[in-house]
Amino acid sequence: MEVKGNFICYGNYVDVHDNENVYLTVGEDVKVKKQPSRFPACRNYTQSVAILEHLKEKGFVEKNTEPKNFLWQMGCTEERPDKVKPIVWLKTKQLLREMLELWFGRLLQEQSLNKVKIESLCSQIFIDKQGDMIHLPKNKPYPSADSDDLKVFLRPFSDTRIKSI
Repeated sequence: MEVKGNFICYGNYVDVHDNENVYLTVGEDVKVKKQPSRFPACRNYTQSVAILEHLKEKGFVEKNTEPKNFLWQMGCTEERPDKVKPIVWLKTKQLLREMLELWFGRLLQEQSLNKVKIESLCSQIFIDKQGDMIHLPKNKPYPSADSDDLKVFLRPFSDTRIKSI
């Protein structure tokens, strides 16, 4: 990822930001105007800040992830950052899926959010460390210390047991 003023390069595409819109440029000629994406509101601000700090500390997201950007995209605040930047996920796609299942467990249980919407928003909000959009794979739980860490830390913030998405 390379930032130059309002231009942000992510692998094969470039976002040009102004205060209201994102212009997605793919290749040389295609330019699409779109609003930045965000997940629906689910968690309170205090919980979300604690979760973000844990994700940074354990290396799930970059240490320089801006709280204002992360919290807005995850639906925790209405205060939109001046420049909306994708969240860089540093671990596996499966761990991102597990984190999102825990984060949005209540909404999934209530069926006010579904797996198709999470997968769609994920590819618009998260990028990998190479700067490529992340498309969530099918759920393939694989026991790992990182998976256990997410469950131990996020479970107290989750209202219910989670159904896999």
